[in-house]
Amino acid sequence: MSNATTNSDTHNTQQDGSSQVRQMVSDTSESLAAGAKDCTEHYVTDPAKDLIGLAKEYAKDKPEVAAAWAFMFGIVIGWKLKP
Repeated sequence: MSNATTNSDTHNTQQDGSSQVRQMVSDTSESLAAGAKDCTEHYVTDPAKDLIGLAKEYAKDKPEVAAAWAFMFGIVIGWKLKP
């Protein structure tokens, strides 16, 4: 009977260990997801807004040059996309 009790205790200890590992993995993945979201907002969204703002400001200061660049981009993109 002591072997059955020992086996049961070992099985419960293994289950407790695996549930702890599952919880740790779950916590880690949630933490990584939150960190990735913060990085996306800071390193992707904010610089993109800054670049768009800079482009608008440049276009207001030098509209002829901005129009020439837009025309050039249109030609290149149209040339690359033609069938």
